[in-house]
Amino acid sequence: MSIKRGTKTIAGAPLEAVWGTISGDITDQADLQNALSQKVSADSPDLTGTPTAPTPSLGVSTNQIATTKFVNDSISSAGLLPSQTGQSGKFLTTDGTNASWSIIPAEIPSQSGQSGKFLTTNGSSVSWATVDALPSQSGQSGKFLTTNGSSASWSSVDALPSQTGNSGKYLSTNGTTASWVTPNINWYGTCDTGNAVQEKVVTCSGFTLSEGVTIRVKFTYGNSYMGQAQLNVNGTGAIVISNVSVSGTPSVSNSRYFWQSGEIVSFTYDGTYWIMDDGAAATESYYGITKLSNSVSSSSSVALTPYALYTFTNESVCHNYSSSSTYNVGDRVHYQYYLYECNTPISSAEVWDASHWTQIAPLQEQVDAKQDRLVSGTNIKTINNTSILGSGNLVVDGLPTQAGNSGKFLTTDGTNASWAEAGSSTITYWDDDEWSHIF
Repeated sequence: MSIKRGTKTIAGAPLEAVWGTISGDITDQADLQNALSQKVSADSPDLTGTPTAPTPSLGVSTNQIATTKFVNDSISSAGLLPSQTGQSGKFLTTDGTNASWSIIPAEIPSQSGQSGKFLTTNGSSVSWATVDALPSQSGQSGKFLTTNGSSASWSSVDALPSQTGNSGKYLSTNGTTASWVTPNINWYGTCDTGNAVQEKVVTCSGFTLSEGVTIRVKFTYGNSYMGQAQLNVNGTGAIVISNVSVSGTPSVSNSRYFWQSGEIVSFTYDGTYWIMDDGAAATESYYGITKLSNSVSSSSSVALTPYALYTFTNESVCHNYSSSSTYNVGDRVHYQYYLYECNTPISSAEVWDASHWTQIAPLQEQVDAKQDRLVSGTNIKTINNTSILGSGNLVVDGLPTQAGNSGKFLTTDGTNASWAEAGSSTITYWDDDEWSHIF
């Protein structure tokens, strides 16, 4: 086959140059194979020597080749590296803002004769320092190494006080002896036990029971259990709830301790009971930790319960109905929050019989049924700006005397009224919506 090498022109006429004819495989053509071997592959070429490429302009950000000059110019332009000229042997450092070349510190001090020492610095220079020898360990088993700032010595670990019965406490010392102390922790728990259940189960993560521990409990339900209610905090056992009597000793009540739903109540464990944190006697009613009285007394300064106020108010107006009493017609009583009046004599004790009583409407209903107050000129008219309310006669001024004027008609000249005879004067009268005249 023929291999063409382009087209040349001689005297205006194209001349096709022919290299020759190739016989056999192309690998048999030594000169051509040698020429092809000098070329690199277009796919991941492995360049040798010092290949060059066009240097892009500063700021160019494309896929073209970045030459070393481009990289150096970019770094210098960005101010990242200070000039390296004349900085041989130095190292690059920074003050947090700018980079600069610094001298490497002097070599470490001579190591000769410094065996067993360690290298230290005072902030300016380095030196070798001696490690103090440990005191003898012979016979010091179980002790620990301590120092007074000048020398080291072995010290004994004081024996721990007995741990029996001290669950949940922590170890403390007064500088001489160690003892177990109840942690001063503000425990907080929640209780979802029903109001009529004796054992109130409290959830409080991490709680441990110990004498003197205090916990504040938020109750989802109030307490209606009539007896010795119990508190069981975090599975530590059902312990009776108590209070402190006037004498200062715990007093367990067989009647309920009162708290309402959503109430937060504080309890302290005295080693036997959960004491409600209130210093008053346990014979009164309690609302949370506040003492309240269920009865009104002129000699007591204790706050009243809503029940006491309700009872006092009712008793001030009339008594509550009693099945052991007798009543006359007209007597009034309270029964189930309503006021009733007796309409049939009750001569012997009887249970409530609604047919013997007439319910009296609540006061507000009675007030609402009344007419509004009459106010002259507001909801009642006046005559000539004079109120018609009160006693006596209402005198209408302006009429001439009627004596001796029988058979005459009343007339007016527009200012004053007078009596006139018929046919002798003009008679003026009101005709539904206007004044009319008769001549």
